[in-house]
Amino acid sequence: MGVAIKRKETTTMKKFMTNINTLAVLLIAGAFLTACSSDDSIVTDQSANPTTSKTYTMTIQATKCEDATMRGLSLDGKTLNVKWYEGEEVIVAQDETTIGTLKAQASNNGTTTLTGEVTGLDLNKDVSFYLHSVNRRYNDVPENIKDIEQKGVLLKPAEGEDRSIETNYDFAVCTVSKDKISINGTEISVAGGIALASRQAIVKFTLLDQNGNPLDNVYRLKIKTTKGNYLTLTSSYMNAPELGDEFYAEVASTNEVFMAVEMDGKQDVRLIAYIHKGGDDTEYYFYDRENVEFKNGKYYEITVKMKPGIYLDYCSSRYNAKNGDVLFGNKNDIQVKIADGATVTLHNVHISDDSYIDCGGNATIILEGENSICADKNNPAIWVDQGKTLTIRGTGSLEAENVGWAAGIGGGETLPCGNIVIESGTIVAKGGERSSGIGSGGHDADGIGATVAEQYAETTCGNITITGGNITAMGDTYGAGIGCGGRGTCGNITITGGTIIATGGDQDSAGIGGANASTCGNITITGGTVTATGHWGCPGIGMGCNGTATDHTICGDITIGGTANVTANKGSAAMHAIGFSYNEEEEIQKTCGTITIGGTQYYNGTTNTWVSETLENALKVATFTYPAP
Repeated sequence: MGVAIKRKETTTMKKFMTNINTLAVLLIAGAFLTACSSDDSIVTDQSANPTTSKTYTMTIQATKCEDATMRGLSLDGKTLNVKWYEGEEVIVAQDETTIGTLKAQASNNGTTTLTGEVTGLDLNKDVSFYLHSVNRRYNDVPENIKDIEQKGVLLKPAEGEDRSIETNYDFAVCTVSKDKISINGTEISVAGGIALASRQAIVKFTLLDQNGNPLDNVYRLKIKTTKGNYLTLTSSYMNAPELGDEFYAEVASTNEVFMAVEMDGKQDVRLIAYIHKGGDDTEYYFYDRENVEFKNGKYYEITVKMKPGIYLDYCSSRYNAKNGDVLFGNKNDIQVKIADGATVTLHNVHISDDSYIDCGGNATIILEGENSICADKNNPAIWVDQGKTLTIRGTGSLEAENVGWAAGIGGGETLPCGNIVIESGTIVAKGGERSSGIGSGGHDADGIGATVAEQYAETTCGNITITGGNITAMGDTYGAGIGCGGRGTCGNITITGGTIIATGGDQDSAGIGGANASTCGNITITGGTVTATGHWGCPGIGMGCNGTATDHTICGDITIGGTANVTANKGSAAMHAIGFSYNEEEEIQKTCGTITIGGTQYYNGTTNTWVSETLENALKVATFTYPAP
C-alpha cells in the first residue's frame, strides 16, 4: 500500500517481522503527515560544494507527535503512554538515503534529546527523520529508505519482551526544511526541534462466525485493505513461507487479533479465514466492510462476523455451485456451473481468461460487493440454457464481458440461451463480436456453412425483462445493446423500472432491439429511465438494419408509456429514432410491428402505414424523448 510521506519526494517504509511465535495481530491504519514544528529561518554556513562527506554531531529536541496524545497506545487501547526509551533510534535521511542515526535519551513526557552523527549532509536539501521500532524491523534497514516500505506489523512480542507499543511498533515521520538547519562548527541543530507524526493506528479484530460465536480452528488469516495493506497469519505446523508481498506470523489460539498498519482515510477491509476441519478439509470464511476510516495514533475495535463461502482462489478449473453457495475470490480459467433451481451469491468475485458462469437450468444470482466476469470464445460471461430463466438481483455490482463471439449476459455464436430477468444491482454488460450486451450472440456473416434458418436457431435468446437496477449494456460490431446479436433473434424485451443505458455496436445495431439482419420480439417500456442509442442506419429503439435479400430484419410491436422516461437517439443514417431502420437494399424483408407511444398509435403494423405524416415526422428527429419536454 504505501502511504505517501510528504517531503521533497515521496517515501514509503518497509518494516519486517521477526520471529513471532503465537498469534497475532493485525491492523489497518490511516496515514497522514503532520508538519514538523518550525521557527525562524536560520542562515546556514553554505560552502561552494554544499554536499560534504564531513561528519557532524546532531543534537535536537524531539517529540513523538505534535499532539502527544495521538501515539503510544497500550495494547488494551485505553491508556496512552507517550514516552521514549533509552537508545530508541531515529534515522536521518536525504533523498531516500540514510545519512545518520540518532539515539534517544529515556523520557516519560513525550519529549527527549536525540544525539548522533550524520555524514554526507547536503545543505540545499530538506532532511527527513524516521522513527521505527528498535526491536522489530521488517528487515535490516538498507541505505535506500524506500526499500523499507511498511505493509503491516503484528502486535505480539517474543517471550520476555517489553509488550509496549512504543518499543515494538512505533512508526513516525518528520521532514524539516533546509532553512531550519543550523550548523556551528561540527555541531548541527534544528530550530524548534522536530515533531514526529505517527504513521500507524492499532486495530483489534474479534473473529466470530455469522451466529456470533468465536471462530475456532483458524489456521490462516488474510487481512487486506483497498490501499494495498495485507497481512497473512499462519499456524506453526505449516511450512514457513517466504517473505514477499505478504507478511506471515503464527495464528494464536485466541480469536482476537491485533494489528498495526499505516493507512490513511477510508478503506474497505477484507478478512479471509481458513478453518481446519480435520484431514485436508478446509472451510473458508470471509468478512468485508466498506468505508472504514482510520487515523494514525488511534485505537479501533472491529467485531468481525464472518460468513462461510467458496473461495474460488483454491478451486480447480470447474466448480459446481449448489443452492445457497456464496462465491468469493479471484480466479483465471474457471467455469462455474450453477445447479438447476439454485440461488448463488457472488461476493467480490473476479474471474477472467476463459471464465464464465453456466446456468444449465433455472438459476438466481445475487450480487454482493463488486464482481467481474470476463469470458472469451463462444461463451458469454453468464449463460442460461434455452427454456430456462436466469434471475439477477442484489445490492452489488457486476461487470460481465465477452471478448470473443458471445454476449456479456445471454448467448453465444452457436449457443442459444433462455430468458433473462434483472431485478436489481449495478450491471455493465459488454458483448463480443456481432453480439449484444444483454441478449443473443451473433453469427458469422458467411454462415459457416449453415443456412439462414440454422443461423437464427443457433443465436436465439428468450425474453429479456428488466424491473430495476442500474444497467449499462453495450453491443459490439453488429450487436444491439439489449436484444439481438447479428443474424440473431431475441424474444420480447420488457422494461418496467431501473436506469438503463443501452448502446448498439458500431455497425447496424439498435440500442434496444435488433441488430444486423436480426429478428426481435415486442419491445415494451412502461417504467424506469431509459436511454437507447442506435448506430448508423438503426434507431435507438427498434429493428436492426442491412443484411441480404434472404435475411429477415424484423421487429415486433413497440410500446412506450406509463411512468417511463425514454430518450431514443437514432444512428447517423437512420430514418427514425424509434421503429424503422435504413436498409441499403430495397428487396430486404423489413417489418416493424405497431408503434404506440403514450397511448397514441404512431404506426399500424397490421396495415404497414403511418397514422399521420405528423406522427411519422415526430420520430424522424435525431433524439426523441418521452414524455415530451
